[in-house]
Amino acid sequence: MADNYQQTATVVFCDLADDEESWLVEQLDGAERLREDSDVPDTSDVGGLVLTEYIKDRGCMPFEWIIDEDAKTSGKLFWVFADGTWFDPEGFAEFVQAFLKKFRPASCAAASYSYTCSRPRRDEFGGGAVFVTASKIKYKDTLDWTIEKRVRHKQCLLADATHAAIEAWSSDIEIDDDEVLALMRPLLGRDVDPDALEPAIHAELEDNTVYHAVRIAVTKLYEASKPDVELSWCDISKRAL
Repeated sequence: MADNYQQTATVVFCDLADDEESWLVEQLDGAERLREDSDVPDTSDVGGLVLTEYIKDRGCMPFEWIIDEDAKTSGKLFWVFADGTWFDPEGFAEFVQAFLKKFRPASCAAASYSYTCSRPRRDEFGGGAVFVTASKIKYKDTLDWTIEKRVRHKQCLLADATHAAIEAWSSDIEIDDDEVLALMRPLLGRDVDPDALEPAIHAELEDNTVYHAVRIAVTKLYEASKPDVELSWCDISKRAL
């Protein structure tokens, strides 16, 4: 049995005004009471609890919180954390955006977090961040970032191979199609079978130039990785280059 954790500790707002502090306390205290007793009516004086639907759907708070005094400025700080609990960036963003809309429409807020596992399970370690304004919410996850980088690396290989093909074609340099296959193999991911691709390249080879061979190979590669997308060679070239 493995346990998963998603944790954070971050200052969200500084120099809280009295009305801002009162709103935060009333909202979050009310959400805590609602979590403890779902029959508690939502009668907040501030126009309803922002987290009402969140609490009813999930039965928990998206974060823990403290309002504390800033030792340097004597102002009030609002900070959130998750220590042995689960930090939910979506619930955080929903609540913080409501605050920004009401009190600081030109400002922003953000939080970063980590996710870990008590056992070394694949893809269960990483982190993320959420950035919030009064009108937008943006998320970033480290796993998504690594996937994007892998895709980008493959695109760069594709572009390099295509450039090499065009240069050879313009110079009318002939090359054996087996060499073309060797050139194309770094572009083939686990989801593409080189042995299945090879006969198609040989069968459709118009003449023995690297340009035509790579053109066919790249087209087949795109078809294999994106079977539901119809693209002409012109489209593929533009994306690759």
